[in-house]
Amino acid sequence: MICVGWLIIEGYKRHGRGSWQAKISVVRRNKPNTKRNEVAIRLEIELPDTLFERPQLEAQIKVPDSELGKPVVTSEVQDNLAEVLSKQMGMEVRVSYPGADEEESE
Repeated sequence: MICVGWLIIEGYKRHGRGSWQAKISVVRRNKPNTKRNEVAIRLEIELPDTLFERPQLEAQIKVPDSELGKPVVTSEVQDNLAEVLSKQMGMEVRVSYPGADEEESE
């Protein structure tokens, strides 16, 4: 995606003396008329579309029959997984698995 606009920079002297100072006055969509002490600079900014898209999470897990058994998911594993997912997604994530509390008490 390409965004085009005009940056207007205003030049001025403090108290009418000394060296010139500059400040960004305004950003416009179309080329503006400028005053004697202003300069218009055309900006073209290229941004990736992904900047405005929310991530879509997708996972595919396959467990072969030979690996079936009672899973071991401790609270530490749950906390670590939640922390990593939270950082990656930028939102709060809670991970739980039924029966995990029973396993830890054994």
